[in-house]
Amino acid sequence: VTVRKPEALVLECNRSSMAVMSLPGVVQCLSNTTSISLTVNGTLLPGEHAFVLGARMPAETPADNKFAIILQNRGGRVQDAAMQMPGLPLRQSLKISGASLSWTSAEAAQASSITISFVVSEPVLRGVLGSLLVTLPQNFEHAIEQDSSVVSRNPDLPINKADGSWVDISLVDRLSIKLDTEKEVPAGVYAVEFPVTVPEYMPAFNVWMVTFCESSATAAACQQHFSPLAAVTFPLAGFDLQ
Repeated sequence: VTVRKPEALVLECNRSSMAVMSLPGVVQCLSNTTSISLTVNGTLLPGEHAFVLGARMPAETPADNKFAIILQNRGGRVQDAAMQMPGLPLRQSLKISGASLSWTSAEAAQASSITISFVVSEPVLRGVLGSLLVTLPQNFEHAIEQDSSVVSRNPDLPINKADGSWVDISLVDRLSIKLDTEKEVPAGVYAVEFPVTVPEYMPAFNVWMVTFCESSATAAACQQHFSPLAAVTFPLAGFDLQ
């Protein structure tokens, strides 16, 4: 599996930042300035697959911001490919990093408490962000019954509680936390905790999406990580069943 990338973006063969996920094990990883190649030790069966690689981002959006993924057989012959996939633009105004995922249990069909953490290194001005959207992997469901089931571990997170309910849980595979657009988000470390039900089977695309959405007059305008109001999304590799 070869991933071609913009030269300014660095992908490294670092096992600590790599999640194999649905791939049948990785026996070799090779990288250069324009690509990274993973050699797997088994057959890729038909269906959806996913893996996660850590990256060091460039200072600005590359001029040629295109990606490609190429599948080759043992002899090096191309079996399939997706070319010229557009990359996302970098947001210079949002100094947010270090998004991470932790959980209390990974037992199938049981309850678990999920914690999403992130770091704001510079204050985000008021009026920039309107909500924080967390999209769960397929088969997961949140177990939120009321706003109090969602806990913000840093009181500086400007949650909008003025209009009643501040957590949109209308869809079982995501939650949207309303932010107060009249307040800035101060620099600091933030964490949001909420309950979920772990599925009996993990999906191939076992990725949690943490999306910071721009402010909007429509409360439910940002319900997808690819929404036009999605300012930036952090994909976080999920966990395996125990």
